This record gives sequence, structure tokens and C-alpha cells, in this order.
Amino acid sequence: MRIDKYLWCIRTFKTRNIATEFCKKGHVKIDGSSCKPSKDVYGGEILSVRKNQINYKIEILDIPASRVGAKLVHQFCKDITPKEEF
Repeated sequence: MRIDKYLWCIRTFKTRNIATEFCKKGHVKIDGSSCKPSKDVYGGEILSVRKNQINYKIEILDIPASRVGAKLVHQFCKDITPKEEF
């Protein structure tokens, strides 16, 4: 699944267009390296997303088939952001 679609599916961004813009600007990194919106993601990778002056770290657990409800997000990703970032 594309990185921009994945971030939209796990409700990190409200729209896929916003997720695409963040990727193009370099605010999204996979395992420490910048990526294009079309980069494919797989389970076990660590994402770094800079949003609202906070560097969120997200571990990919699984890939959803489509956008998931807010109660189901924890099945597909794990927030491993250090508390110092907040």
C-alpha cells in the first residue's frame, strides 16, 4: 500500500491529499529516510511524521484493506512517540 494512502487509512491525516502534501514536503520518513507519496509500506517499518511541531513515531503492525474506524486503528499501527516530544 502507498504511504500516503496508509497514513489516511490509519487516520493520521483527514484527507489523502494532505498526506500526499506532507510526503512531498519531506515531513514523512520511513526508517529515517525521506519518501515519495507513492512509496510502498510493509509491516514492521517505523514511520516518522512531523505534524504540528511534533515528531510522531509510528510502527506499522499490519496493512488495512481500506480506511478503518477510530476504534480499530490500534490493530494496524502502534504509536511509539517518546513522551519528550509532547
